[in-house]
Amino acid sequence: MAAVGTPAGGPLAPHTALLSWRRPKWPVAELVATGEPVLATDLAHAFRGVTVGADGEEPGSAMLFPLGETPARAPAGVLILGVSPRLPLDETYRHFLGLVAAQATAALTDAVHRRRQSDRIDQLAELDRAKTQLLSTVSHELRTPLTLLLAPLDDLAAPESELPAHLREQVDVAARRLLGMVETLLDFSQIEAGRLRARSEPTDLAQLTEDIASTFRGAADHAGITLEVDCPPLSAPVPVDPEMWEKIVANLLSNAVKFTFAGTITVTLRELPQHIQVTVCDTGVGIPEDELPKVFTRFHRAPATRSRTHDGAGIGLALVHDLARLLHGRVKVRSTVGEGSEFTVWVTRKQPRATVGAQPGRVHRATAAALAEAAENWDTHTDDTPAPAQPDRARLLVVDDNRDMRDYLTRLLSPNWHVHAVGDAQQTLESARRNPPDLIVADVMMPEMDGLELAHRLRADPALREVPLIMLSARAGDEATVEGLTAGADDYLVKPFAPSELVARIAAQLERRRVRETGDRRFRALVAATFDAVYRMNPDWSEMRGLDGRGFIADTTAPSHSWLDSYIAPPDQPGLLAAIDEAVRTKSVFDTVHRVRRADGTLGWTHSRAVPLCDDHGEIVEWVGTATEVPGPVAEP
Repeated sequence: MAAVGTPAGGPLAPHTALLSWRRPKWPVAELVATGEPVLATDLAHAFRGVTVGADGEEPGSAMLFPLGETPARAPAGVLILGVSPRLPLDETYRHFLGLVAAQATAALTDAVHRRRQSDRIDQLAELDRAKTQLLSTVSHELRTPLTLLLAPLDDLAAPESELPAHLREQVDVAARRLLGMVETLLDFSQIEAGRLRARSEPTDLAQLTEDIASTFRGAADHAGITLEVDCPPLSAPVPVDPEMWEKIVANLLSNAVKFTFAGTITVTLRELPQHIQVTVCDTGVGIPEDELPKVFTRFHRAPATRSRTHDGAGIGLALVHDLARLLHGRVKVRSTVGEGSEFTVWVTRKQPRATVGAQPGRVHRATAAALAEAAENWDTHTDDTPAPAQPDRARLLVVDDNRDMRDYLTRLLSPNWHVHAVGDAQQTLESARRNPPDLIVADVMMPEMDGLELAHRLRADPALREVPLIMLSARAGDEATVEGLTAGADDYLVKPFAPSELVARIAAQLERRRVRETGDRRFRALVAATFDAVYRMNPDWSEMRGLDGRGFIADTTAPSHSWLDSYIAPPDQPGLLAAIDEAVRTKSVFDTVHRVRRADGTLGWTHSRAVPLCDDHGEIVEWVGTATEVPGPVAEP
């Protein structure tokens, strides 16, 4: 509360004014209710004995104005302006007082906005601190169980260990890959907290860069692309943090291998007057122009971009950006979709003296080796020639972009079924169309086409719509499960899963398919044995699943949602729908006579009768019915 010309807290400017007062001296309640200015008169009578101004005059009249951001909202305050007894309160005077109130409202609104903006900045800063603390805590907490996991692996690697060699290798690779991800998260948390400092030392940067690049030669050969390294000797050692340089070059190479399917990856090192420049250029898929400003954003992943794998959290290039800054350098990217990308990193030749270490010549390749080893397992170009299936075993099609996961699922499921594994969703569709499997096990997170899109395409293909689909995903929670089941999956299993659970779910889905196929064979036998038209409907009759018209009505081989208009005469539709609603409501036999459109386009009378098929819980799963042609009047089409 502030006041001019009268003391704050006095009779004219009390600290508190309740709207519920029975006899208020200021009409604040009226102002709040209407949102419009109010004129208060005869103040000398309302405030007897009170004077205002330097001359000690009695108050006469005053205008009350609401203060607020918008007229639609309740006012945030009230501005009371005294009216001079020496001037008439005409339109000009009222306009002047209104301008004063508007200026006060603008100042108040600006102050409120500034306060809100400050609060938002504080909240974002707190969220950022919480995120940094979370990354730091999680990274440190994960290092302990990883240490306890990796230590026994060294013992298992001994020749006398009973663990098979391929299992030892698989566990070791997975654990070390997880350790690499934890180390990256820890780097982020340290950068955020300002605790990560460059520890520079004189380094033969040409030799170090060539050594780092050489670790990716196996991954490049495995991917069928050429790796070229052009790192001529430099004039002098460069003061740089070798571990940070290794992470920069290794992450750029890992990214290049991930998005390059043919051609060449080139690593070039050049000496500039004040800087050292390294360039990693590829002939990969390229980056869309609108995605270029986001490539160095943490946890950002370009949607619908073709890649060798969906592995990764979108932190490699962000780490490159942050590490380059710590080395007093910068990074930029140029890219053209369909032609490739070029990442260039500059670092200064002169690092601050305080950061120079005393041990020159150390070479660190732990990060490069881990990333290169992971890149060798990116294999989306798998052999799509299945082995001969045994006649008495069901055929499973497994799709996962991670080769280790495919190998694991193949070993797990092969004792019970014939398994064919592929590396991406497109291969799945092509293989399934050539040789439809009995069941498909698919990962959700895959490059180009994910598991959800695969499910949509399978259900849209008449030849594959009935093939059971089990989705495997690292996305947990009810929302992810509902999304998968809605897309068309028959089952949804969250990683990590118990092997026995996956085997049991596959067996259950195969048994359901066997029962369904047995019912379909019986249905086809029934159709062959009768002269009547035979049809199948979904539980609410919105979809006709099949119709054998026996020459009387046109056949329906694919599910149809327009069967009502296609077969039933419009005047008969209301009565037919009423009979359907009653049968569905009571779960009783549907029985009615109506007109139907014949195969030749004319209308004829038919006696239609259908019975509901229910599950163990009494819920209708399908209707099976017959339609018999009966004598009756014939109407024109």
